[in-house]
Order: sequence, then C-alpha cells, then structure tokens
Amino acid sequence: MKSITLVRHGKSSWKHDVSDRDRPLQDRGFVDSELVVNQLVNRVFYCRNIFSSPAKRALSTCKIFIRTLQIPENEISIIEDLYDFDGRNVIEFIKKIPNNIDDVMILVTIMHSHQFLIYLVMFL
Repeated sequence: MKSITLVRHGKSSWKHDVSDRDRPLQDRGFVDSELVVNQLVNRVFYCRNIFSSPAKRALSTCKIFIRTLQIPENEISIIEDLYDFDGRNVIEFIKKIPNNIDDVMILVTIMHSHQFLIYLVMFL
C-alpha cells in the first residue's frame, strides 16, 4: 500500500518585496517546521521519496525535514507542478506516482488550501 505524506510549507514572511515564488519562511515557519518533523520522528516515520515545490518557502521547509530525517539533499526531487494555485496539479502528480514507489513525502505550495482539500476528498 502506498503511503503519501503531504506537507504544506511553514509560515511565510510577507516582509520582503519579492515574488510569491521567492517568499521566505518567517521565524515561526522555521520553528513550526521543526515541531512537525519531530512529531514524524517520534512516530518512527520513514520515507525516501521526497518531492518539493520549487517555491523558496517549500524548499526551506523541505531542508528542515530532510536534515532531521537524515536524508541526503540530493534525494529531493523538485517538481514545478507542486507550486500550485488550487491543488489540481498536485492531485494529478499524485495520480502519476509509479506503483513501485511505496512511500512518498510531498512538500507543496498551494495558494488555496481549502480548495485543495475539496479536490483531495473527491480524489480519495
């Protein structure tokens, strides 16, 4: 059975005059990401297939996760479609994950998380 762990990036900062894609994490985003990944460690979490949005805040969150989970950075696959507006591309990406991959962590940048949850429920 396939195990998929979806992670939304940590809290981003709006202090900087940068494009949405280049928006960094704020301090709280770093702290919260550490808290979440430590909960995964406490549950004996294992995953070797890591996919991330190319957005700076998603990649920063991803790097916190892989450091804590002791996964080499070169094992991250950066996928353009995971930088998504409403989640449809993320659902399509999930549908296309090969059957021989059993464990997946996906770090996403979805602008409208509530809409994504609707699509996810319809997909399941």
